[in-house]
Order: sequence, then C-alpha cells, then structure tokens
Amino acid sequence: MRGVGDADPCTDSDITFLYKFRQCAILNKKHQEEILMNVNDPRWASIDAFVEENRDNILRDITRLVAVPSVEGAPEPGSPFGPGPKAALAKALEIADELRKPPDPSGFHP
Repeated sequence: MRGVGDADPCTDSDITFLYKFRQCAILNKKHQEEILMNVNDPRWASIDAFVEENRDNILRDITRLVAVPSVEGAPEPGSPFGPGPKAALAKALEIADELRKPPDPSGFHP
C-alpha cells in the first residue's frame, strides 16, 4: 500500500512508460488477488447458492450458445462480422428473452 506523499506509479509523469505499465499491472493484480482471497465476503455465498440452484439451466444455456457456429465471416448488411456471429447474438438474445419470462407452471421449457 502507498503512504501519504508516495508517488502513484499509475499517474506520476516522471516515470517511464514501461515502469508505469509494470507497476500498474502489479497493483491491479494485487487488488484482484485481495478481492478473490476474501472468501468471507457474503456475496460469494449468494453467488455460489445461485449457481448451484441454477446449474442445469446455466449449462443448458451455455451448450445452446456454443452450438451456434460463430466464426467471423464476410460482412453483410446487418451483420458486420458475418452471419455466424449474428446467429450467435440472436441465440444469446433469445436466451435472454426466455430468462425475462416467468416460469411455466407446467414445467415446460423450450
């Protein structure tokens, strides 16, 4: 941690670019590690519970997304990266739309 009056390597104009880049990367990595290491954070428990409760649906939706061939192709009107990525986006939007709908009481899911 920096103390009062210490130079901030992310903003100090006297330090070379590469040094600044390296220091910023180290600080960002340390910050990420601190966040990840805080397993006592109650948010982790709620995320874990959500994933466990919805595991089958999450896996089903990921399977549906990766089944769409989405390799970049020749640009076309309305699809600047080709038809594959457009189809993948359409599938993602379809899944998002399904997630907004209330569950069917009969248990049917397309």
